[in-house]
Amino acid sequence: MQYADMLRKLFHSIELNVEDLLFLESFQIGYLPDRAPRRELAVLLRANPAIRRYLVSMCPSVESFVNEIPSGRELKRQDY
Repeated sequence: MQYADMLRKLFHSIELNVEDLLFLESFQIGYLPDRAPRRELAVLLRANPAIRRYLVSMCPSVESFVNEIPSGRELKRQDY
C-alpha cells in the first residue's frame, strides 16, 4: 500500500485544503519526494504556483524534485 493511500485510510474523515500545505515545516516538506502522489501534486502545483514557490523556499532540497514534476501540457501528455 502506498503511503498516501495508507494516510487516506487512516484519516478518512479529515478534509484537507491546499492552504494546509502552508502549515508544513521544512522537514515535512523534505518528505514529499518519497511520499506525495506525483500526479496529484503536479495538478496542485500547476494550479497554485505560490505553493510551489513556498515549498522550495522553505526546503531548498526539494527544488529539483518540484522542478521535475510536469506541469501544463507536459502533464496532459504523460501518464505520470
